Amino acid sequence: TGGQVRLFLFLWASVVLLFFTIVTGSRLEYYGFGAWPAIALLIGLALARAEERRDRWVPRLQMLLAIIGAVIAVTLG
Repeated sequence: TGGQVRLFLFLWASVVLLFFTIVTGSRLEYYGFGAWPAIALLIGLALARAEERRDRWVPRLQMLLAIIGAVIAVTLG
């Protein structure tokens, strides 16, 4: 079910981040990459659920993300 998927993704990200915070400390930025797929999926699930409910803040958030993406693309270009 959806609740089990969210729990699994939360545990995945939490275990990776907590383990490498305790074990390596300063190397978290490298070893923590394993948690990013779970975090991205959790964010995507939250946005999808908010869009289904037609929350008012979703279009503003999408516009903000589009602007940030465009600024990063221009900067890197």
